[in-house]
Order: sequence, then structure tokens, then C-alpha cells
Amino acid sequence: MAGYPPESARQSVWKAIEVVWEEAPVVFDRHGLTLDSLAEDVNRLRKMKRTQYFHNKGIVLGQRVHEAAEIQIKAVDIGLQVQGA
Repeated sequence: MAGYPPESARQSVWKAIEVVWEEAPVVFDRHGLTLDSLAEDVNRLRKMKRTQYFHNKGIVLGQRVHEAAEIQIKAVDIGLQVQGA
């Protein structure tokens, strides 16, 4: 069949995935994205807090600091994905 690679599509996809797995660490290291730096970022996000301000007519009357749960959950999810879980 003209225009199609001699290998099946499944084999072509598998080869592309292998290339990504081989090249990704090199590219990440070149840009400073090591596993240690990613772990530090995930850990920082895991402890994230959010400040909520209360105001009336443009005057801040108070503020409350609370956990940023949605960011913390996403950080834990990213950490688990990096670990392969």
C-alpha cells in the first residue's frame, strides 16, 4: 500500500513512545526539570494556602487564610503520577 509505513500502526506508535521515554529526561535536565526540582515544586504546592479578603466600599475589613484544597489535591495527583501510581 503506497504511502503507509511497512510496519503496523501499533509498532509505529510504540516506537514513538520509546523515543519520548528516552529523550524526555535529557530535555527535562536541559531545562532544569529534574526529579528533585519537580518534587520540591509538588511539595510546595501541597502546602499551599489561599488568602480571602473581606471588603466593603473598597476598604479591606479583614482577611482569612485557609487551605487551598483544590491546588493541594492536584499537587498530590501530580506527585503520584510522577511516581507511577
